[in-house]
Amino acid sequence: MSQAERTETTPPTEEEEFSVKETSVLFEAKASWVLLALLALAIWFRFLPLIAVSTFLLLLSFCMIWWKKKALTGLEPQLTFSTSRVFAEEEFHIDASLTNNKWLPLVWLECELAGSRLVSWGKQQRTYVVRFLWLLWYQRIEWTIEGKAQRRGVYECQDVTLRSGDGFRFSEQEKPFPVGQVLFIYPALRSVRPPAFRPSLQWGMNGKQGGFLEDPLLIAGIRDYEPGDEWRKFNWKASARTGKLQSNIYQPVVTEQLMIAIDVQAFLVQPEAYEDPSEQKKYELQKQEAFENYLSIIASFAAVYEKQGIMIGFITNALDYKGQPLASLQPNAQLTSFLDQLAKMEARIQMRKKDFLQKLRYELPRSVPLFLFCGTVTKEHYQWYEQEKNRLADVQFFYSKESEYSQRLTRLAKPFDEYVQQPARKGG
Repeated sequence: MSQAERTETTPPTEEEEFSVKETSVLFEAKASWVLLALLALAIWFRFLPLIAVSTFLLLLSFCMIWWKKKALTGLEPQLTFSTSRVFAEEEFHIDASLTNNKWLPLVWLECELAGSRLVSWGKQQRTYVVRFLWLLWYQRIEWTIEGKAQRRGVYECQDVTLRSGDGFRFSEQEKPFPVGQVLFIYPALRSVRPPAFRPSLQWGMNGKQGGFLEDPLLIAGIRDYEPGDEWRKFNWKASARTGKLQSNIYQPVVTEQLMIAIDVQAFLVQPEAYEDPSEQKKYELQKQEAFENYLSIIASFAAVYEKQGIMIGFITNALDYKGQPLASLQPNAQLTSFLDQLAKMEARIQMRKKDFLQKLRYELPRSVPLFLFCGTVTKEHYQWYEQEKNRLADVQFFYSKESEYSQRLTRLAKPFDEYVQQPARKGG
């Protein structure tokens, strides 16, 4: 930390943000002409007190205008985030520095980060403002900004605003400086226990048998028998020794992969769902909360499977925060790519449900199991499954609201809240 004195200030209110004082009228460039005219009159009438006052004000005005013009030149701010990716509710920090690359010292300097609903600074403040007193010539100062990710999204810190002027604050100006930092905020992880895959599923083969392809000569372990285990997997010696049926676990020779399809249509906000503005706002908040819970559970599923060595792929009908379609991802070992897409995702779409299901038909690898997450299982989902079931390795539906078609797919469709583990209550 440098010798410059640092003070953190309270962020401006919404009214103050749009009325930032830049300079006194007395020290505007136009006022100099008035002072010159006043000095000329004083000289004409040989009025010495007025000559002294107008001369002083004119010199002070020139100094203030020049100081204002030069104050923010030669400044070099730098921001380095401690991480480029965090989960919601996690804390992070920024290593900040500022160099004054000129001989003119600054009596005071304010550094401001614009407010955002995605992050908070210090004591839960939306806008971060810090003031330094006496930044000397060619001096470098360093400090740390503590932050917390409040909700999922992509926080783009493209600029930092610097504000400075003379010591009396008669004249001041502000200027944005580019820093170009991006923070991906992932959905908050929940404690979940996602379903296990069918023991008979053979990865890497097409059709109903698709899934796990195992080497029968490489036994990785033994476990209790589960319904659906093939007879060739039975370990008769272990069963006789333990008194319970035991099955061999074979070493897979094909990488285990999973595709996750995310249908966001049920979470779209209708702009005029209610005539009452308060009811409309309440409705929009409920939709947003349901969508965030939806993505949190999906991210938690993916995190659990990733720890099991399963590669995760991704496909959706959603748009990103810039209004662009989100690209599909083939299964890969980097969960970061999948979570980045979730951070960008918004509950907005361009394609119809029919087009999204058609996209699944052509972009979904046939030998990879599919988990399709949706708000509710619709007629279109059901018809798509009936047409494609013989070509797919394995399909499971996860929904938030039950429907007639989720009941028809009762073995394959489950509410995703069913897999969320509630925190244990403290006994009294």
